[in-house]
Amino acid sequence: MSVRMDEATRAEIRAAGRDPDAAQGQLDRLLGPPTPTLLVRPATVGDGIRVIEDGQAGRLEAAHEAAARAGRLRAFVPASGAASRMFKDTVRAWQDGIASPSDGRLATAARDVLLHAPDLALWELLEEHGAVEGDVRSILGALHGALRAHELPKALVPFHPYPEGARTPLEEHLVEAARLVRDAEGVVRLHFTVGEAHRAAFEARVAEVRRPLETRLDCHFEVTTSVQDPSTDTVAVDRQGQLFRDDGAVLFRPGGHGALLQNLGRLGADVVLVKNIDNVVPDDLRGPNLPWRRRLSGLLLSLQAEAWDLVRRLRRGEAVEAAQAFVAHHLGATGVDGAEALLDRLHRPWRVAGMVRNQGQPGGGPFWAQSPDGTSLQIVEAAQVGPDAGQQAILGSSTHFNPVDMALGLLDADGRPFDLARFVDPDAVILADKSHHGRGLRALEHPGLWNGGMARWNTVFVEIPAATFQPVKTVADLLQCAHGGPLC
Repeated sequence: MSVRMDEATRAEIRAAGRDPDAAQGQLDRLLGPPTPTLLVRPATVGDGIRVIEDGQAGRLEAAHEAAARAGRLRAFVPASGAASRMFKDTVRAWQDGIASPSDGRLATAARDVLLHAPDLALWELLEEHGAVEGDVRSILGALHGALRAHELPKALVPFHPYPEGARTPLEEHLVEAARLVRDAEGVVRLHFTVGEAHRAAFEARVAEVRRPLETRLDCHFEVTTSVQDPSTDTVAVDRQGQLFRDDGAVLFRPGGHGALLQNLGRLGADVVLVKNIDNVVPDDLRGPNLPWRRRLSGLLLSLQAEAWDLVRRLRRGEAVEAAQAFVAHHLGATGVDGAEALLDRLHRPWRVAGMVRNQGQPGGGPFWAQSPDGTSLQIVEAAQVGPDAGQQAILGSSTHFNPVDMALGLLDADGRPFDLARFVDPDAVILADKSHHGRGLRALEHPGLWNGGMARWNTVFVEIPAATFQPVKTVADLLQCAHGGPLC
């Protein structure tokens, strides 16, 4: 099914500063049958997921440290997420007028928060806004009436208490980056993607905390931010398959985290360490996080250096057999014949992604999947997989999931930034049923940043410990042991 936009609609879109041809392409994808990712089998330990042995760890960590000192590393943190889901249970309790922790309508997470509110890093702020220990209505009123915590970006919600004051995820990422990407001159480079509505507040918080942290950690932070470019917004269709309009104007919606590929590419960075904003723990529980992040980037640096050496040799007409062995061993790519094909297969962005044993957490997983290059390693979300029973069985048999802890190599063998758009699978868009002001719509999201957005990258998966993945999905998670809370 295809609906061609009339010239008046194209002119309207053009006048809004957007590309009508891109909008037409999005409309075609929304109305056409979705193109599911074809799974071949789950990636498992020994078949697509490698294990770093103790004997390798020191060498990889040393490679990471050498690159850090040379100023090659940067942290990249997608931080535009709102805290609305984090507080959904307490918001409901506030709206329902709940006044007792024994009220049967309370979700378990909300009950835990109300019973242990003074243990939260938020407590000092709540007290300033009238919260009284044990008084449910005053706690909920301070949380969602006065403070309106559910409207904050997750990056600016106080997560962990310290003697010198509570830290937000923003500060925890600054501290972690200081221990990971500091160069020989003490410079620590980070980039956060943020929502436009909260950018000023985010940058104000950076300005407030950076000097004390720099003094304590003996470093200098170079913090940059960017927002999702409005040009990456996408159109939607209504339940009748017509272009969705709001007050008569074509509606454009944010195109999902895949739109951040543009932000990533614009950095011009060499090696980038990526981790989600909410996957942070307090200092005394950071445990395996730092060494494992160093090992991931050390492995990336090692593989990329070998790949670039092979690229240079292939250009001289050498090393065809060595390159074939390399792509077969490290990428599972067999049958790649000839110097030209091998150059194409090797000379791409590289990523090394940590994978955690599946314990029922939502999120994408590692699979062998069909791609333009044959069978390759991909991170695949459930929404990308077709309803066929066989495909669903493969999806359900996955042993690991993606915690978003990865190292990316963004410069080519000649030291120039890759054009990341060349390595996207354009068919890997996500179609999702949403609503806008109570009206149903079908939305289109770009191929996910680490899903279809990196479909043609050279990918290596590494098993990492579950302890490295401690996200905060609800405010009650901050009461768990992993975040220094009392609920062990």
